[in-house]
Amino acid sequence: MAVNQTAALKVGLCLLGLCLFGYIVGPPLYWHFMEGLVAFSHISNTCPPYLCDCSSQPLLTIPKAYKYGQAIDLYTQTIELNSQNAVYWANRSLAHTKLEEYGSAIQDATKAIEVDPKYLKGYYR
Repeated sequence: MAVNQTAALKVGLCLLGLCLFGYIVGPPLYWHFMEGLVAFSHISNTCPPYLCDCSSQPLLTIPKAYKYGQAIDLYTQTIELNSQNAVYWANRSLAHTKLEEYGSAIQDATKAIEVDPKYLKGYYR
């Protein structure tokens, strides 16, 4: 009987200790959790949208069956959206070269070099 009382006393003291621990530590943890949750929801609502370069996605996946004329049309649309990307100018220059439109190819390659002199493909396309 004495063994059961000491075991019950130990269990009771453990429960009391856990309750005391939860009482002391719980509110600060709850506050930190709520502050983090509020900060996260505030950031996600006020964060400006990321401006991705999604307009070039169709251009990267043009199947070989497409003709270069269609590629030129797509690059032209993309350049209208963002004319400060030398890659678009150089790629359109390559498409013009494939169609043997060398005057247009030279104009686009020159524009690619103007936009970004460090973009090497502008020089050899």
